[in-house]
Amino acid sequence: MRTHLWLPAALAILVVIVIAGIIFLPSQPLHHSHEPNGATKNSTLSSQNQPADDELEANRLKSETRNSNEDKQISTSDENDLTNAVNGTDSKNGIGIVSATNSILDGANHPQGTPPADQTGDARNPQEVENIIAGVVQNIKGWPIRGAQIQVDGGNSVQSEEGGRFSIPDLSQTTVSLQVSYAGYQTLRKTDVEVGNKNLVLTLVKEGTLTGRVVDQFQEGIAFANVSMKAIQGIWMIDLTADSQGRFEAGNAPDSRVKVSATQEGFKDAGSGSREVDSPSMEEIVLQLQQPSFSISGAVIMRETRQGVGGFKLVAKYQKEGEDTEELITQTDGTGSYRFENLKRGTYLVSSLSSENAGLNVVIPLEEDFKSVRVFEWDARNINFEAVSGRQINGTVINSARQPVGGAEVTIARLESVKTTSSFDGRFQLSGVPVSFMDPSGTSSIMRGFSGIQLYASHPDHGSGLSDPLPADLQTGLTDVVITLQGNSSLSGTVRDRSGMAVSGAQIVLRDLLQGNRDEQITDAGGAFYFDKVTATPLSENRFGGTHSIEVVKEGYGALHREVVIRSGEAQTIDLVLEGGGSISGRVTDQSGSAIADVMVTAYLPTGGVVTGRSDMVGTYALTSLPEGVFDLAFRLNTNPPLTSYLYQIPAGSINVDVVLSAGEWMVNGTVWDDVKKVALYQYAMAIEGNPLGPGGSKFYQQKWINSADGTYQLSFTEPGEYRIRFTADGYYPSDQKVMIAPHTAREQILNGPMIPRDTKGNISGVFIPPEGMMLARIDVLGYLPFPMNGNEFLLSDIPAGPYDLLFYVRDSATMGIKQGVLPSVLVRENETTNLGQVTVQRLPYVLRDQ
Repeated sequence: MRTHLWLPAALAILVVIVIAGIIFLPSQPLHHSHEPNGATKNSTLSSQNQPADDELEANRLKSETRNSNEDKQISTSDENDLTNAVNGTDSKNGIGIVSATNSILDGANHPQGTPPADQTGDARNPQEVENIIAGVVQNIKGWPIRGAQIQVDGGNSVQSEEGGRFSIPDLSQTTVSLQVSYAGYQTLRKTDVEVGNKNLVLTLVKEGTLTGRVVDQFQEGIAFANVSMKAIQGIWMIDLTADSQGRFEAGNAPDSRVKVSATQEGFKDAGSGSREVDSPSMEEIVLQLQQPSFSISGAVIMRETRQGVGGFKLVAKYQKEGEDTEELITQTDGTGSYRFENLKRGTYLVSSLSSENAGLNVVIPLEEDFKSVRVFEWDARNINFEAVSGRQINGTVINSARQPVGGAEVTIARLESVKTTSSFDGRFQLSGVPVSFMDPSGTSSIMRGFSGIQLYASHPDHGSGLSDPLPADLQTGLTDVVITLQGNSSLSGTVRDRSGMAVSGAQIVLRDLLQGNRDEQITDAGGAFYFDKVTATPLSENRFGGTHSIEVVKEGYGALHREVVIRSGEAQTIDLVLEGGGSISGRVTDQSGSAIADVMVTAYLPTGGVVTGRSDMVGTYALTSLPEGVFDLAFRLNTNPPLTSYLYQIPAGSINVDVVLSAGEWMVNGTVWDDVKKVALYQYAMAIEGNPLGPGGSKFYQQKWINSADGTYQLSFTEPGEYRIRFTADGYYPSDQKVMIAPHTAREQILNGPMIPRDTKGNISGVFIPPEGMMLARIDVLGYLPFPMNGNEFLLSDIPAGPYDLLFYVRDSATMGIKQGVLPSVLVRENETTNLGQVTVQRLPYVLRDQ
């Protein structure tokens, strides 16, 4: 009897064990990370066909990314079903589903060995959520590696996913050691990696190789540096040349200690240009050479007492086309002396930080400020600034009904300067106001957009306004300055395509051209947008062709940019039409055929703006949202020297627009002086007329304004062509010079600008024949003055004799948008009127290219 009872009981226990095993054991087979070299079977399989050739590897990486993106294209209903499955519900029946589905999803979405997230939601506290290490795995050229194994000593093991990304969660230590492996690459070991680092970059080096990079003291790659490797014992040695970004790689490296050295003309080894390493090395070898560095020094001295000003802040901005502006800030010591150190060769704009110096109530007059300083062969010394006491301005902010306005911000128009806020009765007191001792019509004022110093006030509910220009000879403070706020305007409209269909989801950016303020809206389902409380100042006080710029961007359409006039206190509407979006794509390589990443690609728009992009890890680039038309393309990689190339007249929609970059930079330096007194001129304007040598190159025009400490200038050219440079300055005849930039010309050229004084004037007259629906808005006599227009007939009076370039601003009567064109080399004769006759758009051949 007992036997009969025991058998059923045993069978019941066995059934329970089997059911428990089915329910609780994982639905997927367990994977262990104890494969040779720390790689899992999956990582080994994924890299069995690892190509030795970099180009094949790049194509494989691109293909993996594309396939991964295709895998992500799940329909909305399927995506919802998956989401509900993870949450444990059936989207159709609203019932719970078995947890095995969750296990399957976890196995697909989590790196191998990573514990799945809590199925009921992340219940960890913020402290625990930060106990991770995340980052990317890449090769020496920055290409991401997918499927690499990252092992924590004594802990978790994960694989890198798409884009080389990985994440290791639930770490209890403060620091850990990592081991990273991938077939065909040396195993990388990292110690003392801080937990919480979410931007860790793990770079793998190919087996049997020595790889590295040659950089300067600014950590910029040195293009085509010479690299020498020699075994300490034995006969192995090799010489090679780094690529365009300073990277180098040597295969078949010996199993011994090797000395690696770098050299490059114009650079010196300050102790980090050579290293001894164990070969093959699992880490990148970084060699550092020094290019000559420079300094700018001087003093800030009170004009009246000749005493130095301590604690005065100055900023130096690096000026170079194609590079991001670098800003360096320093402060004078107790004697008024300052110094900027470790500067790259080039030109810097040195000026005061007005907003930071407000507490001193010491300012540099505007004609003394903003000095262009060139450091090329030696340090720039004695770059001194004469300072004066800042002026104190008292006044009142009122609205159009002449009622006081409290809470208005008051500052200097067109300047990043001191600020204050009006009190409840509209009164304000602004201290540390900069001064100008020069006539507002002078070149120094015009070159920075000033028509005399003005105060600017704005209020969210009452709009903005400008004061009258302050006296040029302001010796003391002013009282009772009145700023009248003009009231807010509004701007509304619709965005449509060429067929008249509304464009929803377009990004609209409205920018105030006076102070640079911006606002942003997105069009609704009907393509409509609305900006309320738009601040606008009188157009007569604005140096631009409009009061605001408006930009419209929508994927699949060409970007739209135009300047518009928004009148104070008015509700205005505007209709905008987007063209079908075009694109230009291709590939960037160096002269050896190797792909180049991170190249800046610039397309110059017919409207004068630009569209930019960068090449990816395999050298491909794509410029999208281009309007219809043809474009000039500029390519630049900021190496030493920079690699550049130009393509002209490329139609939107072009593909396979490939380009080969080569080292090319030409420096043009010189001095501008009074040819009678033989003294340097410190303030002048330069107009650069370019005629590219490349087939189809469009003529272009650029302007630069110089406030030099010693009369010198420096220009950097990367586009071969014929250039005319016109120097203009107050009280002098313009000086025309020419320079040729070509592969066979000298890399450094001297071009001086002797200026002859003058005291005679003349006039320019003519009639502009606009296209239908357009009207003449303004003519700038470049290097002298702008002349606002009220019609198409014009008379430009009292212009100093000499040759000038005229910049025409033409406004669309319907949209108020602005187009520009340049009429070069108009000669003004002494005491005569130069009649241009009828001026048509066909006579304006040059495109104004943004600097």
